[in-house]
Amino acid sequence: MLVNEKMLIPEVCPSHAVSRSQVDRRICEACKDRPCLHKNRNLGLRWSCQSYRVGELVAEAVGMKAFHFSGGGVTITGGEATLQFEALALLLEQLHERDVNVALETNGTHPRLGDLFSYADELMIDLKHCDPQRHREVVGHDNGMILKNIEKAAARHPNLTVRIPLIPDFNDQPEAVGEAIRFLKTLDQDHLSVEFLAYHDFGKVKWGQCGMPYRMADKKINPKSIAAYKKQAADQGLRVKTS
Repeated sequence: MLVNEKMLIPEVCPSHAVSRSQVDRRICEACKDRPCLHKNRNLGLRWSCQSYRVGELVAEAVGMKAFHFSGGGVTITGGEATLQFEALALLLEQLHERDVNVALETNGTHPRLGDLFSYADELMIDLKHCDPQRHREVVGHDNGMILKNIEKAAARHPNLTVRIPLIPDFNDQPEAVGEAIRFLKTLDQDHLSVEFLAYHDFGKVKWGQCGMPYRMADKKINPKSIAAYKKQAADQGLRVKTS
């Protein structure tokens, strides 16, 4: 749900989640019928998404094939697409059957991710941190499944990019990047690329719209650090990608 604080009034929520133009998301998480969106509709709250059937998405993609030049096609990204795993698998299979090139971006956490390998022409998996304790502290869960899925993809997928999003105060230190490079070096290199992505605050506005505090203000990644990490990876024999 997106929030417009100027128009948000307490009356839209009978469960008292709205107070002083702020939304208590803990109350929202337990709410089942969403009266604020359906019964007490108000410009202060609205859905930020639209639902589609798999067939509708396939028809849209096939209808745009004339514009899929130079290797173009469909990119499926997040949030996290594998949270809707069954629908995602059906979508990928049907696009593959219709010869639509598909790139899939994922955080690599789903235990059945390998089931999708044969339907995604390009696979991009995030590697945020190799240290399981640090990963758990910041992200909230272990990184074991992510590492396993990257290992499987390196062995089985013909076009894998491991993306390392460099995040201030989390993994933008030489030690963390070095650990990631050492891990990637243990994998099959034939179809593996690595890409370093600098943290950005493009989503800052969305945090405000969702009624949540944005805690990463004024955090930046030094471009010289990115260049150094790219060189370090290339010197170790990894294929470095820039998009």
